[in-house]
Amino acid sequence: MLLRRYDLWPRLLSEYFDSKRETPFAWGTHDCMAFAYGAVEVMHGKNPLVNLHGKYNTAKGAARILRRSYKSDIMVAISKLNKACGMPPIPALFARRGDLLVLDYNGRTSLGVAGFNADIIVAAEIGIASVPLLKYAKLAWRV
Repeated sequence: MLLRRYDLWPRLLSEYFDSKRETPFAWGTHDCMAFAYGAVEVMHGKNPLVNLHGKYNTAKGAARILRRSYKSDIMVAISKLNKACGMPPIPALFARRGDLLVLDYNGRTSLGVAGFNADIIVAAEIGIASVPLLKYAKLAWRV
């Protein structure tokens, strides 16, 4: 069952991005997972990460909690979480605004949200950043 977006989801997503523009990066509260699933929450009213929010404060802690919760590596865990929440996998190049994407950027794998202009919005050291979808997207899920 696919999640149903609120009627005003484009405005809500834009406001969410604006609210994060100056938020400092922090594992467990403003990292790639917290940011991406926060976007899902503003579009649908449900945050798939709610049970894990704030329960880790390092990259290793995030990986460990995903492995424990889903008994698999990080990518499989994210896929399982998304599937359980009604977000089916799609080819990365078919991602539309608001869909979740995995990207390889600056030597690390991150989770981001499809933006407005063939870009991916990701949590950054200060706030958010935009990177080209065509260059960095690896996997995607319809939200």
